Amino acid sequence: MTTRLGLSQLSSSARNSPFGEKIVDKTKLASLEPVKIAAFRKYKPVTPSPLATTPTESTQKFELYKSIDCQTIVTVSKILPEIKKEDLVSKEPTVNYIQNMVFRIQQEIDEEIERNLKLNNQLADIKEEINRIDKDLEVLREVIEEIEQEKQHVGTSDV
Repeated sequence: MTTRLGLSQLSSSARNSPFGEKIVDKTKLASLEPVKIAAFRKYKPVTPSPLATTPTESTQKFELYKSIDCQTIVTVSKILPEIKKEDLVSKEPTVNYIQNMVFRIQQEIDEEIERNLKLNNQLADIKEEINRIDKDLEVLREVIEEIEQEKQHVGTSDV
């Protein structure tokens, strides 16, 4: 009996295949293994595995250094090629000219970013000061209203 699922074809005579059986046994499905793994487990190695032995002093030292992380610092030279007369008079821009322009633009962008950061900090400080002044102004308005109410109250009580 042959069953077609998608693009693969399953035969009832295939190894580890429960598809040819009328009643599927769930224990067989749980213990299904690929053929390569089952064949691999049959054979025992002729030579012992180095992983199965106890570590010697030299392998212990190696394992100490094996687990240490390393970080590499890459430095790039900022020496720019000089722009020559030929670079300026050529019809198409040369590599030296483009590299210099890129470096200048990057410097300008960095300066603008720093300037923007300073301006943002100043803006935040100014907003805080405005909020503080608004609160003080509100308190002063309340005090003035209370004084005016007292004057009106005193003026009406004298009569």
